[in-house]
Amino acid sequence: MKLGLQVAISTVRKYRPVRGRQPNQTWRAFLKNHAGGIAAMDFFAVPTATFRLLCVLLGVRRERRIVVHWNITELPTTEWNTQQVVETFPFDSAPDYLVRDRDSIYGGSFVKRVNTLRILEKVIAPRAPWQNPIAERLIGSIRRECLDRQERGQFLQSTMEEVREVVCRHGRSAPFSAFRSFAGTRSTVLHRRINA
Repeated sequence: MKLGLQVAISTVRKYRPVRGRQPNQTWRAFLKNHAGGIAAMDFFAVPTATFRLLCVLLGVRRERRIVVHWNITELPTTEWNTQQVVETFPFDSAPDYLVRDRDSIYGGSFVKRVNTLRILEKVIAPRAPWQNPIAERLIGSIRRECLDRQERGQFLQSTMEEVREVVCRHGRSAPFSAFRSFAGTRSTVLHRRINA
């Protein structure tokens, strides 16, 4: 019709590209459909006044944004991380899916342990933190808190207790009401241990 030519509909159908099958569900649809069975794990680093880096591991449930486990160490290893996933989901509390990034700290022993817990791993795309929104939002809040303390001259000393205090404070405040029990749900047992 563009050039004033009349073309039959059958001819258009013959040469029009055929659409492939429908695409798989989008990431947003996946998160919405499986919110009850999704947990996320992520690491972040906190600098101290003595220029030490403390690595904090967070385990967050997606459904109600519950921090189910966190731990602090100076040197995370694959073995340490593997033990943390066992402590995060003891007994029959394992989620259906675990959303995590592509960090090298999640080695072969971590993947094997997650598989024995019958958890399906969903590894996010490279440089796509938006695919792990709950953990990244909490980490951003905690980082801002630590930076705010540094800007006010209250540098984090070289103790892990101060990082623990910041994580606990954010666990009590909305939307990460992890340290409160909800009506109609069992209270969450939170694991807090500090490795030196």
